[in-house]
Amino acid sequence: MAETALDYQTLRNYAWVAGRFSHQRRRAALSFQHHAEVASLPEGEQERWLDEAERRGWTRNRLRAMIRPVQGRSLPTLQETVRISVRTSADQMRVWEEAAGRTALELHEWMVVILNEAAGSGG
Repeated sequence: MAETALDYQTLRNYAWVAGRFSHQRRRAALSFQHHAEVASLPEGEQERWLDEAERRGWTRNRLRAMIRPVQGRSLPTLQETVRISVRTSADQMRVWEEAAGRTALELHEWMVVILNEAAGSGG
């Protein structure tokens, strides 16, 4: 604490985040704050969100905004594959794809989340 002039809690938080990411998993193109935003998530989700943030050039605030709608929700593991066919216009399809993109989910994942919300099950 004396060497850094930072308080104990700040140093503890830094150590916790750093401990969640081995040197090989850290992204040079992303800030410490990006990593802190996803540190509490399972490793696979950390990777997915950091990949998206890096690929899309998201700020820390943008990453936080993208995680918030889906945080704490995991997509259900399906016991069977279900094929659903929906007729829609190209314009509507673009709207859905853009909405899914705003949450960093694939279109089919986004549809499952939306359908679960509409059914009141939340996932």
